[in-house]
Amino acid sequence: MFGTKDGEKNGTAIKSYIKDKNTIVVEKVTAFDDNETITLVFSNSYVPRNVKAPVVKMARNYLSLTDKVGSISTGQSYWTANDEWVFLGVTFSRFEQTDGDTPVSFKISGLPEIEDFDIIMMDNQAMSPSVGTEMFRVEVRDNVFSCELIHPESRWHELQYCGFIVYVPRKAETE
Repeated sequence: MFGTKDGEKNGTAIKSYIKDKNTIVVEKVTAFDDNETITLVFSNSYVPRNVKAPVVKMARNYLSLTDKVGSISTGQSYWTANDEWVFLGVTFSRFEQTDGDTPVSFKISGLPEIEDFDIIMMDNQAMSPSVGTEMFRVEVRDNVFSCELIHPESRWHELQYCGFIVYVPRKAETE
């Protein structure tokens, strides 16, 4: 959820669930009550209830970044895949633009071709006295991950201890 408080454009993660085929229920957050507009960005998956399937142990592939632009260091990060999707669990201990005009970007070595997607990455630092934390869009196009950190009046170019978890469909093989 994105909102503004005292001119700061921040966001937070909130709980949601599917109530029925026409309703998604979203947790009430009173911190943004004074906002005229609140934007909800659904960047998640919902697991259906009472669906049974075998649990299968899958190989974990540790992240190796290539074609890096910017200063990037990962923490405990890995990916795994099956025929239909790829799971990514990525944490960064450093994620820094080299200048204000060049987005951070990288590829993941050995990652299967995945569909293009956008995901929201949250900074781990709350913006006191404001509400929430800064949130950034990570764009993935042709397996290249890129993110522009925009906050020119302060620490616009660097995040620490941030990351994302995502399931992404694999690109279909074309014949």
